[in-house]
Amino acid sequence: MKRHLAVDSNGFPLSIVTSRANAHDSKVAIGLAIDTVCKHPAISMLKADNGYRGPLVKT
Repeated sequence: MKRHLAVDSNGFPLSIVTSRANAHDSKVAIGLAIDTVCKHPAISMLKADNGYRGPLVKT
């Protein structure tokens, strides 16, 4: 089991999503982003490390 967290700039958790250990981080990022934005609609930017790269990346 893996835990994926979205935190604010102070490190406080905003959303937590769990996944199977064999699920790639980029696939779980979609659910985490949707969960975070639904719970906190004022958020306009999400940042992540390279493990979460994929179709959500906008440069």
